[in-house]
Amino acid sequence: MINNFEQQTKDLNKKELELAIIIQKCLYRYEGKNNAITGNKICNSINTKTQYTLNGVRLRKIINHLRNNGSPICSTSKGYYMPSSP
Repeated sequence: MINNFEQQTKDLNKKELELAIIIQKCLYRYEGKNNAITGNKICNSINTKTQYTLNGVRLRKIINHLRNNGSPICSTSKGYYMPSSP
């Protein structure tokens, strides 16, 4: 953890790990750079459909977790997406 940023950099909790699975499945609908979804849209969707409040910092932590576990999530300044199938 980073000093003075313990709340933002803490490990993922059980609910966030459950959200990671949902986010990963949903990202498969966004294939290719032109179909990217922004982090704000992901957070707003999670916040309106669940009782959990997800912010950008925790979303990036979840995306990092998914990438470290083999998910090929790509990102640009336009948002997150899955790579196009060959």
